[in-house]
Amino acid sequence: MIPNYASAVILNNLIKSYNISLSSTEYSQSILEYCLSINNNDSLKLNYGLSYLDPSKPEMMKNILVLGKGLIYNSNVRSELPNNDDNQFGFSASDILGNLNDISDCYVLGCAWLTENNQIEFSLCKSKKLPNGETCIFSKDIVFSEIEDVLKYSTDIEFPYPTGNSSSSVLLFKFILDVEKYYNEYKKDRVFIFVRDERKPRGYYGLPEEILYTKVAPKIIQAKQDISNLESDLLENIKKLVQKWIDLDGWDPDFQTYWETADPQLPKELRDFIDNELGINVVFQFQPTGILTQQKLGRHQLVN
Repeated sequence: MIPNYASAVILNNLIKSYNISLSSTEYSQSILEYCLSINNNDSLKLNYGLSYLDPSKPEMMKNILVLGKGLIYNSNVRSELPNNDDNQFGFSASDILGNLNDISDCYVLGCAWLTENNQIEFSLCKSKKLPNGETCIFSKDIVFSEIEDVLKYSTDIEFPYPTGNSSSSVLLFKFILDVEKYYNEYKKDRVFIFVRDERKPRGYYGLPEEILYTKVAPKIIQAKQDISNLESDLLENIKKLVQKWIDLDGWDPDFQTYWETADPQLPKELRDFIDNELGINVVFQFQPTGILTQQKLGRHQLVN
């Protein structure tokens, strides 16, 4: 008997949760690098700052997102943002939402990125199923705590890298825009922002006081090792569970062949995990429906 499709969905949700948990290793690594002032590569990184602030200057009052000064390391060069003289800089609703005009009573999710040209750029949430589609706009039919959970935990949305390459962009913040009305006109717009800090400062300063360093540094190193061991054990346990599911006798004629033509298809996260961790590449084979179509010459479209 072929295993129920629900088993694939359950395993896929497990893989999604595991992928979310991997962020803990990124935080532990950044804390270790910050503590020990490790700076051993020339990739783009945030050394310090770029904190989310309440505006303290009159000229910043029109901005919904204000950041403090930051220290950036990029290609063996350190620089300050916004510059050597100013201590804060900000972005208005139009800087973030752009031409997403005439929207009201909704939520929009987004990210702030540090890019390789030492700029702050924004990307707005899209559906993973339609990464090149329209920005996701959420109705206020859902309560604010639910949209917070979407921002924190949903694996069905994504925030496109502004440069198209993860190695050249550093995530700073995720945020929720509570839009009462937005016309891309400062005097008419009513947009409020709620920020989730995702910064992971690395290197440069370290712990300046010797006694503090000798007491804290060993604990940070041990915590980093403990988290790495935990993640490694978790991965091994998930691999064993998925392998037992693959080895079930019910697949007809076998696991790989079954999922090449199954409808519905093997869920994406589970398929990628099986490919990357277990070396089984399941490629869906499109099956003709048998419905005849003809091509309408001139416009190159199919009609029944």
